Formats: sequence, structure tokens, C-alpha cells
Amino acid sequence: MWNNAWFITKYELKRSGWGTLASVAIYLYFGSFSGFLVNALVQKGLEEAQGALLVPTDVLFLIAMSCIAFSFTGDYTKYYQNDIFSRRLIYMKQLPISLQEIVMARYVQLAFTTLIQGILFFIPFAFLSRVNELLPVGSFLGFMVMWVCFGLCFGVVFAYKELGGNGKSYLWFSIIATFVLLAAALLSGLSGFSLVEMTIKVSSWYGGVILAPAFLFTIVWGRLWFGWTVLKIKNRSFVR
Repeated sequence: MWNNAWFITKYELKRSGWGTLASVAIYLYFGSFSGFLVNALVQKGLEEAQGALLVPTDVLFLIAMSCIAFSFTGDYTKYYQNDIFSRRLIYMKQLPISLQEIVMARYVQLAFTTLIQGILFFIPFAFLSRVNELLPVGSFLGFMVMWVCFGLCFGVVFAYKELGGNGKSYLWFSIIATFVLLAAALLSGLSGFSLVEMTIKVSSWYGGVILAPAFLFTIVWGRLWFGWTVLKIKNRSFVR
């Protein structure tokens, strides 16, 4: 299974082209801007920060982390028109590879992209946010892993829609997911509560202990969605 999955992964990574450079620029920007916002929170004091800071900080983190598993290639600009994901899946189903290998290849891409873009995000964030003044290395690692695992969990759900539905259903799912994330950030901010603030506090309380449950939850979550994705593809009809 691994050889075929890795072959597909290498092909998809090579064809990313300019999308990879765009992703590098975007995540360096996300990390830097998030660092400035969190720096402002730290200077003001996490307990005294108001919605004017809490909401944009949460919005930026939620949007950046929910997309962290995906490279901004050209496929994501017109998929709702040309249904590129369905066409690619039809082609791959004609190859001598199993559905499990197809899904595994997509998961390997998600993991690889998350690793690279996570590094691009958190390096400038670490230098600009001053979170290091609140968190020791182990706690900062826990903070980082919590958000990266959130991104991976989000990514496998999007992979389910990408492989299991057409371009228009993927578009509607993306729109709904975006509104849910924005609503979560807005409601938490209006309540004087921040998701970023909460994860900083949890990391300061539990430190590196967070790593094991975060990874375990992500593995279990990914395994569940892996099975559901394979089943969805198996039962999917490509008749328009």
C-alpha cells in the first residue's frame, strides 16, 4: 500500500508548482500577522483583552489552521466549475491501485503539507508573539501541536468531501465551514472569551502532557474518516 500511495503523493507534490510558492508566502504572512496580534494580547494582558483583539486573533488562527493541510494550487481556484477532484478520482480508479491507497496518498499529502506550513506559520509567530515569555518550550510545543492537530482533523474532513463529492458540494461545504468558524470566533469574542487565549492557558497548565492526547485524538479521528472516505468513494456514483 505504501509504495503506491507514496508514488501518487510525489506526483501531486511535483505538480503543485506556483501553488507551493503561494502557500509559503501566505503562511509566512499568517504566522507573522498572528504573531503581532498575540503580541498585542500579551502586552495588554490576556485577562484584560477585549473583543477588538480577541475576534481577529481567533479568526486568523481558525482560518489559517483549518487550511493548513492544503497547498494553494490552481486546482482550488476552479474546482466548482471543472470538478477536477472527481475527474482525477475517476482516472486514479482506473489504475491498478486500491481505494485505500488512493485515500492513503491523500492523507500523506495532508500530513506533509501540514508539517511544512506549520513550520512556516509558527517560526515567525514564535519570534513576534512574545508567547515565549508566558510559555516554556514544552508548553509552547503543546500549544503548537494542539492547533496543528486541529488543522489535520479539519483536513481529513475536507478530504472526505474532496474525494466523496463533486466540486459544487465541496464549495458549499467550504462556505458553510467558513461561516461556522467565523461565527465561533465572533461569539467567543463577544463573550469575552478567546480560543487562542484558552489554548495558551491550557498549554501553560499542562505543558508537554498535551502532546499524547492531541496525537491520539488525531490518529483516532483520522482512522475513522479514512474508513468513511473509502466507503464513500466505493458507493459514489459519477453519473451526472
